[in-house]
Amino acid sequence: MHPSGLYSIGSPLTQEQCQVSSGKIPCAGSLGQAECYQTGCCYDERDQTTPCYYGNTVTVQCLRDGHFILVVSRDMLDYPIVLDSVKLSYAQGGCDPVRKTESFLVFHFPLTHCGTTIQMTGGRLIYENQLVSGVEILRGPDGFITRDSTFILNTRCIFNATDFLPVQVEVFFPPTPAPVIEMGPLRFELRIATDYSYSSYYADADYPVVKILRDPVYVEVRVLQRMDPSLVLVLHECWATPTPNPLEKLQWPILIDGCPFEGDNYRTQMVPMGPATSQLQFPDHYQRFTIATFTFVDSAHYMVLDGLVYLFCSLSVCHPSHLQPCRNTCQMPVAARSRRFLKTGNGTESLDLVSTYGGVIFQESSQTLDKQVKWKKDMSSSGDVALICLVALPLVGVILFVVVIVLWKKRSRVTKL
Repeated sequence: MHPSGLYSIGSPLTQEQCQVSSGKIPCAGSLGQAECYQTGCCYDERDQTTPCYYGNTVTVQCLRDGHFILVVSRDMLDYPIVLDSVKLSYAQGGCDPVRKTESFLVFHFPLTHCGTTIQMTGGRLIYENQLVSGVEILRGPDGFITRDSTFILNTRCIFNATDFLPVQVEVFFPPTPAPVIEMGPLRFELRIATDYSYSSYYADADYPVVKILRDPVYVEVRVLQRMDPSLVLVLHECWATPTPNPLEKLQWPILIDGCPFEGDNYRTQMVPMGPATSQLQFPDHYQRFTIATFTFVDSAHYMVLDGLVYLFCSLSVCHPSHLQPCRNTCQMPVAARSRRFLKTGNGTESLDLVSTYGGVIFQESSQTLDKQVKWKKDMSSSGDVALICLVALPLVGVILFVVVIVLWKKRSRVTKL
């Protein structure tokens, strides 16, 4: 039977939960006893080697540098969990545990990776992911049985959006699913295509993606795991920041109310989806657009900022009607203004956020670099020629002087004879 409920950051563990049978794993980032308890780990001052360690539970750490740490103990429930079957539910790949022992699994990945969903509620960012494990099947002489049910674990990291500081951790142990099909949460994905055909996409392992300035970036946002043809994906706002925090003060608008931002001289281009095909059964579940690469500039010193660029979109889905379509018609110029989901009536309205799996590196054109290299080579060649002239010309002068003296002496002798 699954325990239900949640725990928040700093919840103390019981003595039984801290009785780790073997292979203690040190808790990441914890120093003293207070910090260890605050992280949700166990502390034993008698252990000089590993005083702060993960207990027989699930431990979630939300790091300020934008990473998740999920630690799962085999002995966290009334029956042993099959660690070999534990995985992140919505990960596309490359999200395997970074450490595995007989008793523990440790996952460590960026907040925007491995199928993590993002929501904005009031002044807080909520990052949520899910772990799932299979059942242990026992084989007998004449058949197979199992006494386990599927283990599902939902985890949340809640950040203060203004300073990107983790303020709460939540772990939910849902009850065993009922044998009926129910509506599940909506899941979205923002990904970058490798070319204009949108036939292939960069995977998690390909990030950060490197692009050249002013080259097109082919962006796609889609609804995942839905077969309802009446659903329409609606993009509200899309923007870019130089950090994984979607509410970073330095940012650049891409779409405003679903339409290209007018203040950009390289206007975002919306890509029509066209009719349904065998490869694309539900075109309304998708939105595509193309942006030109750029780099952020420090407004104080007008210096180009090196580093990654992160793309975000706020979105929702709706059922269209004859009286009110879901999407805006982008005819009027759209100026920059405050994003709608940040200024709600009561400050509690939330919209789903979606971002790329990682940052994108926008760099100068390789032609510019080639020109710089060529110019340096030309300068080097010119310097070599000048050096040769400085050394060779005096030597030639000396040789000519000697030749003149020799010829003059020979001529003098002939005259005397």
